[in-house]
Amino acid sequence: MLAALSVIASLSMSFSFSIIPMTPDLDPSFVYSFNHAAAHGLKWGQDFISTYGPYGYLVSTMDLGHLVRTKIVFSLLLAVATGLAVAAYVRSVPDLGPGTQVAMMLALVYAFSVQAPDYQWFALFVLLFLTGLLATGGAGLVAYALAGVLAGFYTLTKLSLGLGALMTLASGCLVVWRPRLAAYRSAVTILAATGGFLIAWLACGGTLAGVRPYLTTGWEVSKGYSSAMSLEAERGWIEAASFLVWFLLIATWVVRQPSLRNRLALAGLLVPLFVAWKHAMVRQDEHVAILARFGIFVMAVLLAEALPAWRWRGTLPAVALLLVPLAVPWTITAARPFYAVTAPDMVTSPLAFRGLRDLARLSHLAEYRERVAQVSQVALRAVELPQSMRTTIGRATVDVYPWDTSYVAANGLSWDNRPFPSSFNVYTPALDAADAAFFESPNRPEYLIWHAGFVDGERSIDGRYLLWDEPRTMRAILGGYDIAAADSRVILLRARARPRFAPPRQLGSTTVPWNTWVPVPQADGVLLAAISIDTSLIMRAVGTVFRDDAVLLSVLFSAREQAIYRAVPGNMGSGLWLSPFAATFPELRSLLEGGSGRRVVAIRFDASSPLLATLSPSLQVSWSQLTPLGTP
Repeated sequence: MLAALSVIASLSMSFSFSIIPMTPDLDPSFVYSFNHAAAHGLKWGQDFISTYGPYGYLVSTMDLGHLVRTKIVFSLLLAVATGLAVAAYVRSVPDLGPGTQVAMMLALVYAFSVQAPDYQWFALFVLLFLTGLLATGGAGLVAYALAGVLAGFYTLTKLSLGLGALMTLASGCLVVWRPRLAAYRSAVTILAATGGFLIAWLACGGTLAGVRPYLTTGWEVSKGYSSAMSLEAERGWIEAASFLVWFLLIATWVVRQPSLRNRLALAGLLVPLFVAWKHAMVRQDEHVAILARFGIFVMAVLLAEALPAWRWRGTLPAVALLLVPLAVPWTITAARPFYAVTAPDMVTSPLAFRGLRDLARLSHLAEYRERVAQVSQVALRAVELPQSMRTTIGRATVDVYPWDTSYVAANGLSWDNRPFPSSFNVYTPALDAADAAFFESPNRPEYLIWHAGFVDGERSIDGRYLLWDEPRTMRAILGGYDIAAADSRVILLRARARPRFAPPRQLGSTTVPWNTWVPVPQADGVLLAAISIDTSLIMRAVGTVFRDDAVLLSVLFSAREQAIYRAVPGNMGSGLWLSPFAATFPELRSLLEGGSGRRVVAIRFDASSPLLATLSPSLQVSWSQLTPLGTP
């Protein structure tokens, strides 16, 4: 009976189904890219690289190919599995009466309903893992096996959470003191996770030979994220402090309870909480709400564990106190992503029955898809190319730079995408090398649509300079393409028959202190600066448990004007393009057309925190020069 009620509650409250329209902008273009790759069966890790895997469209879905149909099936499966997992977990908690079991079932389903789409899958994994961790005998191993299968599958959905799930399983094998049980769990975890990964991998068209490239590039994506994408919001220290207070209160609450089961549950939740902490703190904008929502789920679990000893009268005041620090992010974070659950939604969620709303969409699916298509059609008009450009391109292959792939859908282009089709996500030398090799190969696209970026058209995200996102790829583009046509917002490039530049020629190196203007060599052609930072062990530890500091690079032009940009630390060693410099989109056109631009006479590295400048007091800069082929 409890299982049936739990499934009904899960379908009514936490079932989630929506289709994202194809619209111009950075985030929708990013979603379009991995949906397109899944719909067209590209080889992940080779033809296509992303922070999401081949099943990432289950989190964010666009109406391409078979994706909507598969999304519906998996959304129903997720809701039903969530209901069954909640019922199994509640029944496994000892000494809960029938009424309390129903109440805790509703509380847990509510906690699922307020999660972001990707964390709904992660929360299901965590609940299965806890059921296996806290149970004994065969039932615990079965739950462990199911959690392992889900972890393997989730590695193909979202890489960061998949790795977090695998680390959680590993930690669960270590927190038990009985060697035989640890050995059994380790064996079950390895077999189940491997089986879940391989079955899902082969089902989406992958081959055994493609596993290694997928895992290798996935590791590259994960390890470079913090240094490139870290972002501290205004008054961000308040959010970080509130979460630390919440962690302390949670630990104190659990330690005061007499049951060892409660402490084991908290131990099992440590790795998932660390994963949510990193997602919230590394890029501390709207992502900070991830930990607040996941905290609701953690509190629901610990509430169920506390009830046998404290009963409702003792636990409710503790829960009310614990909610206070979790509420802080909603009071100071204004920006919200499209999927976010706001503070009022958190309160009214049990009565909102958003699952029923989304289930109702299935009964009018054709009409819903048509409405989404109309929204897409209207929005894509903003990125329709001039007729002359479309005629020039014809049926030739094309890629889009730096990220707005909506040009493909809006103009019916034959898209031959580079492996990582969003410049702002290419934050390690290996990822940069993959995109550069694509543009240097004989199979590169005939045309490249270069659209304006942010601010004056030359900016990437977070105030980065667009030509510094992926330095090797940038040199491959600027050396391998010519302008075929242009207007005020788009430059159409055509592949050259032979490279424009000779290999870089070294000009020397120097040690550069922070916050000091350093003159740059004045040389003909293109000046490149390769920068390396000697990162200390302490800085690496801070980046692991919290986030990396941003690195800012100021440039001084010959006209004495200045500009400041953020740089990607992992890619600075590949050689940043300094002169000639394009500070606006029209100047970028001049740079592509005739190699002209502003001359940089000095640069200055600015540390975003005193800790970075103290622990890494200097940088090494190597200068090099690019000259056209045939030039002495």
